[in-house]
Amino acid sequence: MNIIASMATPIGTFGDPFRILERLRAAPLCNSVQMGRYGLADILRVETGVPAEGDKSAPTLPQIDAAFRDSNQEELRELYRTLSDCIALVTGIDELLTRTVGASRAPDLTPLSAELASMQKRIAPYLPAISAPAAKDAAVPVSGTSLAAAPTAPSLMGEIQSREDVVKLLHKICEYYMQAEPSSPVPLVLKRAARLAEMDFMQIIKDMSPDAIGQIQKITGESAEVTARSKKAIIALTIFQDSASHSPSWALRRDKPV
Repeated sequence: MNIIASMATPIGTFGDPFRILERLRAAPLCNSVQMGRYGLADILRVETGVPAEGDKSAPTLPQIDAAFRDSNQEELRELYRTLSDCIALVTGIDELLTRTVGASRAPDLTPLSAELASMQKRIAPYLPAISAPAAKDAAVPVSGTSLAAAPTAPSLMGEIQSREDVVKLLHKICEYYMQAEPSSPVPLVLKRAARLAEMDFMQIIKDMSPDAIGQIQKITGESAEVTARSKKAIIALTIFQDSASHSPSWALRRDKPV
């Protein structure tokens, strides 16, 4: 479980030996002999105005745009398909772990899937023939705009029919914010909501307001540690003891015939 969780460790986190997200951002998304090779880290640096590391001169959006246009279309298409497969695998792993151990115990793979989706989103505008919502009606970026400004079509279908559907939808919303608005605090709140969705009332109170546990116990007259199974056991034991106290001694002895 820890190994899987390390695949989505945020960049810059202490104790991240694999640096998966950092390596993904450094991977080139385009390959132009004339204009160079640029990855998601370069694109984000230009979009956010962060200066280049060391003495390297930071590229401009028109330069990155030209590099994508000069790249081999088949290579871009193959990379897009590979990213689609990776996103599907991460989604499958996330759903499997959520079903197996619950949303509150499953590692949060949203940063990894969001990073892959962000990479794919940067490639999509340069593959006009690809049959994907991210590539449909994609606008060509110009100087001063973001390469991520490619409108997408609505993709949500069907009704919410279970708690699992709610948790999946919350994770999808988190993925959107991670790639479209990475500075938004909304995913932090929604991730907690996804965890709470798997808990009962007392667990939610303990998670959100531990100091209120005592007040809840006074109102309900029971301890939060008492489970439904233990309640039944106590009731059964009480009934047994009560019946035993009103029964003749031979009724409780099975070793001798009556």
